[in-house]
Amino acid sequence: MADKKTSLSNHAFRYGLYIAAASAVLLIISFVLDLTNSRGIGILSWLVVLIGLFYSGFKYREDGLNGFITYGKAFAVIFQTGLFYGLIMTAYSMLHYTVIDPGAIQEMIQFSLEKTVEASPSMNQEQLDALRSFQENVTFTWWGLSISQFFSGLFWGLIGGLLLALIIKKEEANPSPFNQ
Repeated sequence: MADKKTSLSNHAFRYGLYIAAASAVLLIISFVLDLTNSRGIGILSWLVVLIGLFYSGFKYREDGLNGFITYGKAFAVIFQTGLFYGLIMTAYSMLHYTVIDPGAIQEMIQFSLEKTVEASPSMNQEQLDALRSFQENVTFTWWGLSISQFFSGLFWGLIGGLLLALIIKKEEANPSPFNQ
């Protein structure tokens, strides 16, 4: 629960941790139920992040700022929450793809190649081999997926912050100069 003594960064870190924990649980569920390439899990993950970002901004406004927040402050809390989410998920991704489910990387590569062949059946074996090599050495590595998680957090923090701050902002009609 945020109050006047909770800094924006502390609040954002706490809610970034909550969102990352929920995302990690979804990742583990996808591993346990063998749903690594499930579109449904992917959509659910996006919803968890968006709802978490919204809730972070909303709670900061309601508990930390007496129900009022400017667009800039709402953007700042949502962006920082997304940043912390991305950093935490980067660390978790390293753990997940090296210890918990190292086979997921090969599944993702195979799934990606199958989708590529469906979309571009004219690709020859040499092109597919080059694509597989790139995926194995760059895209679908534990560090490639971890970097992807970090940039995902930045993306959701930026885009979510720009859009969700419009919904969350609530400014006082006549702000008192003593509350600033």
